Amino acid sequence: MPPRQFKKIYTRTTGAQDVELYVVRPTFLLPNTPMTEMIYLGKDGKWEAWYVEDEYLKMMHSYADKVCADGWNLDAHLVAFEKDRDYLKATTHDLAQVSSSFSPEKAIEVYQKYSDAWLPYIEYIWIPWAITFVLDEWFQSELVKRYGEERGKEIYEILARCTKPIQMDRCIEELLQWKIDEEPTEQLRIIQQTYGHLGGYSVNDRYWNEDELKELVREFTDPKARLHEKQEARKLSAENADRIFQQLYRDDVWFYEVARTIHEYVFLRTERIDIYKWAAVNAGPFFRAFEEYFSLPPFIGGHLTRDEVLKALTTGEVPSAQEMEARLKKEYAIHFLHGSARIITEEVERAALLKERFKTSVDISGVSFLQGKVACTGKVQGKARVILHLKDVPKMQSGEILISNMTHPDYMPAIRKAAAIVTDEGGIVCHAAIISRELHIPCIVGTDQATQVFKTGDTVEVDATQGTVRRI
Repeated sequence: MPPRQFKKIYTRTTGAQDVELYVVRPTFLLPNTPMTEMIYLGKDGKWEAWYVEDEYLKMMHSYADKVCADGWNLDAHLVAFEKDRDYLKATTHDLAQVSSSFSPEKAIEVYQKYSDAWLPYIEYIWIPWAITFVLDEWFQSELVKRYGEERGKEIYEILARCTKPIQMDRCIEELLQWKIDEEPTEQLRIIQQTYGHLGGYSVNDRYWNEDELKELVREFTDPKARLHEKQEARKLSAENADRIFQQLYRDDVWFYEVARTIHEYVFLRTERIDIYKWAAVNAGPFFRAFEEYFSLPPFIGGHLTRDEVLKALTTGEVPSAQEMEARLKKEYAIHFLHGSARIITEEVERAALLKERFKTSVDISGVSFLQGKVACTGKVQGKARVILHLKDVPKMQSGEILISNMTHPDYMPAIRKAAAIVTDEGGIVCHAAIISRELHIPCIVGTDQATQVFKTGDTVEVDATQGTVRRI
């Protein structure tokens, strides 16, 4: 097969590959899907998702066209989201219940329902990416065309701010209230049960414990002031957005509906992943029971494909001990082709696949300047801190420039110290963009190669008015 132009779409800081169940299979099963091939790479405790670029952009354009169609109705979309979310949660609950008295006979039907519950949910996974890759730039230019450069940019800045509390916001605010209330034990336990899943991404991940939750608000010496500040800032953002929407509705109902959808997904982009996390982490007990029943290595569940799980439940057949041991090293590739999955654990075979499928990589030697998308304006200089793993977060020093593939809630201790944020991935609705606007930190996203071009210790200038990052 000839090489194809693949693009890295996202990176996840998790050691498991169970994304096949949640993203890949539903994508291949979409009606008229353009997707034929994907490659997921396990690397240094992360998973990189590589998609054929022209196929992926075609899929993104189809979602963008749906949002921009005359018949699009955001309110109906949100009703559908709540229905699909509730069904996913119900099937997750049923799956977890099987773990208490596990048997293959009981497990098969419940597992199939759980995996099929992800099929309608895929729309909410991909619409934010359609906004990033297709609609964001068009939306900005359309605002400038309709309202002039200054007013258009002002409207964009207002609508790019999240006006609803994402789950991490709610978690932090409840923890701040817990500190204000003199730290009652039962209150912390409820917070842990409600938001502990935010630290995970897969069936192999766990809930945050109470000590980890306490660490999220340890630095706030005046919790009452911080809580008031967060709530007032969100209230002001909501009031500003409401005024904008009143104007947009008067001017053009169709454009108002598109703008409202883009704004809503500033919130939903994170909310839909937080629900994803909940459904994945809470499926963990099923997989631990599955592993125990079949005498499998602990946490191999997150490294099995859907077909392998179903095969074990129906025939008792599981991958070889040697194969499972190799997967647990978390350094393998999964080649998805026309809906089928091939896991490649052998290093030589993996290298051969990448050489065959990927075109020659771009030479970045000598590159010291990158262009990205402005998420929050500002201009600063400072030392770079490249963070690729959660274990690197404590190394962040105040005033450094945080450079990462993309940010996650676990990165908040580093983000609060950052003079600016630069990411390889993301757009208007990504985590880094949302948080930077809340904290007023200059931020540039979508540079593609910042983590490769810049090294920790480099002196860099982040110009988040022009969207540029350069070594100085």
